[in-house]
Amino acid sequence: MALRDILVYLDDSPGGLVRMRLAADLARRHQARLAVLYVMHDSDAQQHSLRTAELGLLPAAEYADLEASIASQHDGVAAHLKDAFAEVRDSYALKAEWYCVKGANVPQIVIQHARCADLTIVGGYPQKSKNIDDDYALAETLLFTSGRPVIIVPVDYNGEHLGNRIAIGWDASRTAARALSDALSLIERAQMTSVMTINPAELELHGALPVTTMVNHLRLHCDNVEMRLMETGHMPIGDALQAQAKSDEADLLVAGACGHLRLWKKALGGVAEDILARLQLPVLVSA
Repeated sequence: MALRDILVYLDDSPGGLVRMRLAADLARRHQARLAVLYVMHDSDAQQHSLRTAELGLLPAAEYADLEASIASQHDGVAAHLKDAFAEVRDSYALKAEWYCVKGANVPQIVIQHARCADLTIVGGYPQKSKNIDDDYALAETLLFTSGRPVIIVPVDYNGEHLGNRIAIGWDASRTAARALSDALSLIERAQMTSVMTINPAELELHGALPVTTMVNHLRLHCDNVEMRLMETGHMPIGDALQAQAKSDEADLLVAGACGHLRLWKKALGGVAEDILARLQLPVLVSA
């Protein structure tokens, strides 16, 4: 399926602006529409101020001033981001739409928009951070509930392109096949694709076809496909995949998450969880 409609979730962080430019670069190469979504919602600090005021610790007049101040802050951020959107739209000569939505339930709003797009791009973990923050919670929610492909971009990523050079983590599992299928429209236009498999002999002992079978399949879709057979040693598999992807100068890693368990923390699977916990480059993850 051709990629015709790309959604990027934008916030007022530097990482949000980088995501928008990456999405614009991808949309231009695929001649796709770009939809940029900003959700106007109170920050933790703003919510704390309002809750404190609601307890009666502020006179009514000051409470009204506080509400007006917060509304003004929201309007200022939205105007700044809309200007940045217009600059990107014109610079990349895109068909693009700006959506500014008010609401407290950010994940639910993004999910509904994601279901009406071919691909959604959101932010993820800061590099080397192990804390589950709001960005990760949003990415995880989208992964398991949107029903659409999701690309998660590190918040400190500074690359210029997305999907030009793709690295695929292949272990012959259902979720790896699903991730590859979700990424196929990207793979077909990539300059280079590498298929990375860890401990291939062990996979074949458990009934998997040789990795060359998948490589030959992908060569029916694109010309430049290479194979990487790897042994991890003591390195976590997620780290090994990202290290090889970076060695290949990939700007997108494709991986599957384990989606057969009810608890999301477990359902994510060890490899995908390792990748997201120490995210070093954009990753398309499928469940």
